[in-house]
Amino acid sequence: MFSFHILKITDRSFFTIALVAMFLFSSCGTRSKKIKIVIEENTGISRNLEYIQIALPGYFEKFITLEEIGSDKLIYGEKLNGSPSRKEAGRYIFPITINAYEKKSFFVNVSKKKTKSSDLKITGKGMAITIENNHFKANFGITNEKKAEGLYHGQLSTLFLKKKNVLFERDENNIHWSPNFQKEGLEYKTIGHLNNENTQVTENNDYLFSFVKSGNVKGYEEIDLTGEYTFYSNLPYFTYSSNMQVNKNVTLTLLRNDEMTVNKIFTHIIYPDTSGMVNYIALYNNPQLDSLTKLPLRDNLSWVGFINKEHEYGLISIRLIYDNSNLQGNTSPLYDPHTKISLGDNEGRYWDRRLINDHITHVPKGSKYYELNTYLVIEDLDEIYGQIEYYKNCLQNPLKVSYYSE
Repeated sequence: MFSFHILKITDRSFFTIALVAMFLFSSCGTRSKKIKIVIEENTGISRNLEYIQIALPGYFEKFITLEEIGSDKLIYGEKLNGSPSRKEAGRYIFPITINAYEKKSFFVNVSKKKTKSSDLKITGKGMAITIENNHFKANFGITNEKKAEGLYHGQLSTLFLKKKNVLFERDENNIHWSPNFQKEGLEYKTIGHLNNENTQVTENNDYLFSFVKSGNVKGYEEIDLTGEYTFYSNLPYFTYSSNMQVNKNVTLTLLRNDEMTVNKIFTHIIYPDTSGMVNYIALYNNPQLDSLTKLPLRDNLSWVGFINKEHEYGLISIRLIYDNSNLQGNTSPLYDPHTKISLGDNEGRYWDRRLINDHITHVPKGSKYYELNTYLVIEDLDEIYGQIEYYKNCLQNPLKVSYYSE
């Protein structure tokens, strides 16, 4: 028996298993033995829906099923792009439901087709696309006014919350405004100002859609940018990873990430304090908010977001990775790092993470800033802290998968 834990942190997913156990199969890559897979929940968290990715040596079909031992239940999996060559393994994604501390065993079988329909839909052309599931509709197109400001398709522009019939938007900007940066004497820019010459859809199937945008914004060629969005069927969140790597010495006055900017559609900011208590601060007509803009929050908050108490919806950033290590393993330059809540024009509000805050800062070649965040939509404020902690803990504690050769 060979046991593997799903990797907690990767550039691409929280649900990836790197399988190097080629000894399960003959050297020519054919299936010589049957695989039994055991999935275990060892954290004490029932998983209503969690996706796992499994590399299966010798399997290269489009669809695979997991047949649960002791029942007639089938779980349909789909082959992912970028799987290794036929001599190695095919990589598959499966939806899993499992109770706390439960263990389930499956045999792997080939399936001719996937029988269930998906709520994950992508419409549009190029990167002027809309991605939707049962919970929300994410729009990556931009208006002519935004084009005139130098923005390109491919950054989250608006987010429509289906069950609440509310649109998260910002009049003059994309709502997702990160990462962003500025040199002295130049206008600040975001990855939204990056053209789509190197944009690539990396996964597109019934369970998962992801794309990567990379390159350099004009005027900021010293910063190599990479940003990846990942969306899932039937889950109320999407993930976004971003990497800024400096390829040549540069002087910056501003460097920010994890920024969401919205119109007057939320009533409160919500975040955990150092003791774990949840704080609610009104976003309007509140002197406490003024003091919060002057005494910012910690840069390493585990999560932060906006809610509307009256209509019971919200948008939360669950911060999974915050890594400012440079290529030598030391800390990249920071100045006054913190989480900022700001007042925008026309009563807009936004949060962001400041890495370099309004200070001329030399950033040498090899500096690097990486983040992975999950953006969770809230459709009901009942036990909101429990909702946030549930998804945070699931993402940080993926399921264990073991492989048996029989």
